[in-house]
Amino acid sequence: MSPSAVLMVFWISIAVQAFAVYLALRVMVSSRIRWAWGAIAVALALILPRRVITTFAVMRLADPTPFLGSELLSLTLSLLFCLGLVRLRTYFERSESDAEFRRLSEEHFRVHEAMRKRELHLQALFDAFPHLVWLKDDEGRFLAVNQAFADAC
Repeated sequence: MSPSAVLMVFWISIAVQAFAVYLALRVMVSSRIRWAWGAIAVALALILPRRVITTFAVMRLADPTPFLGSELLSLTLSLLFCLGLVRLRTYFERSESDAEFRRLSEEHFRVHEAMRKRELHLQALFDAFPHLVWLKDDEGRFLAVNQAFADAC
């Protein structure tokens, strides 16, 4: 493999690792364990200068091919880490939207229960009157009647 191709692998690997730092920071924002993802982002960011310095040192060599194996391994690991971070970010976003859905469902259930209790309360008030009590809409349809009215009909 030509020296320029080996150096291209080095620079691509560094770019992918920089992207991994960016993704770790993005996951950190979405995650509940921000400190852990922040530590991962800092660790990856601290490795980057060493890798750049190593790449410049390898550029001076006549044959950088012996370093290709370790750099390909580093590139593969960085790519796998990026793919994992993308999946994790999707997971955190989905879990947050699921939590929002659960919160809204619980709120809907509470409102529905309050309305049902109020309806039972109003029906109990209607039934407490010994006289005929009814409620009609604008078109003359019965909306509610008390027990005395129901017994009379």
